[in-house]
Amino acid sequence: MVKRIVFTGSHGATTAMAIVQQLQKSRRCDWQIAWIGSKRPVEGIKKTPFESSIFPGMNVDYFSIDSGRAQIKFSLWTIPALLKMPRGLVQALLLLRKLKPDLVFSVGGSAGFLVSLAAKIMGIRVYVHEQTSVAGRANLATARFADKVLISRKTSFGFFPRRKTLLVGNPVRESIKKIEHKSVLSNPPVLLVLGGSRGARVVNHCIEPILANILEKAVLIHQTGPVEVGRFAALKEKLPPKLRQRYQVHGFIKALDEYYKTSDIVVSRSGANIVSELLILKKPSILIPIPWSHNNEQYKNAKLAADSGIAVVLDQANLTPAVLLAKIMQVYKDWPKMILSPTSTYAQDDSAAAQRICEIINNSF
Repeated sequence: MVKRIVFTGSHGATTAMAIVQQLQKSRRCDWQIAWIGSKRPVEGIKKTPFESSIFPGMNVDYFSIDSGRAQIKFSLWTIPALLKMPRGLVQALLLLRKLKPDLVFSVGGSAGFLVSLAAKIMGIRVYVHEQTSVAGRANLATARFADKVLISRKTSFGFFPRRKTLLVGNPVRESIKKIEHKSVLSNPPVLLVLGGSRGARVVNHCIEPILANILEKAVLIHQTGPVEVGRFAALKEKLPPKLRQRYQVHGFIKALDEYYKTSDIVVSRSGANIVSELLILKKPSILIPIPWSHNNEQYKNAKLAADSGIAVVLDQANLTPAVLLAKIMQVYKDWPKMILSPTSTYAQDDSAAAQRICEIINNSF
């Protein structure tokens, strides 16, 4: 039986990837799968390689639309972003007419909303998945007409219609779940600093003054984002040979799996997917929530990890180079205790989430 499904979103591609892997593994249907994303997830930022090849070797067709974005603060990009949305809806309608899916599955963002709206107009079934502990603006809008709303955390129940909302967890890729937990700290320890696919300048600016301090004690794998990779690559060349050998600079990391395997401590923002991965890996972490995230979702994500014993939360308002260095040293000291923390119930839920969602999709046909 051939069935067609379109996954869509301005973000959350790793969520979709985990579900696609499970669908293809189940073989209940002969799935024809496509992804419709955003041509430019954030206005004013150029597309990165990640956004043009997010399902390598998975037989998933990639398409994109001009989705725009409903921004939190008015800026130079606000009006152009909003003007893109009607055009994006037309593009979504044309793509769906071409792809003829049996189901559209949104993982959020403006692209997810526009493709889901186009699907509703065309009478196509719509499911939406919320990765955070609360609810994103786009998913709140999509939930009004979606056939099913799947949530990762029970705290999201209050945001969506209860009659069509199911708790499933946040799917994590198979390759992440297969990584063995580290039981011995590396010598020297390996610090992984992640700024997301587009980098986090505020984190970078705190790393720069303490770069030599970190490298005296640890190997540093630093994802700077594409905007600042050149500057940090130049800084690397100025370091003494011993420290230079300990410093890896990446504008963008396509697959984190290998870096997760070798790293001992992670410094990161606290998006829902990264937190789910850290919980499953039991990777001691320093999480710096984006303070302007909707409904303070990044802080709530970070709090879940901190309550599970594998992370400390560092508010951006308190973030300085000295404070960040102190937190790194604190986690280094507490590392043996942190890795022995009990496995989180959220980690258990997330490990099974892709299979749960796959069963819901398969049972829809």
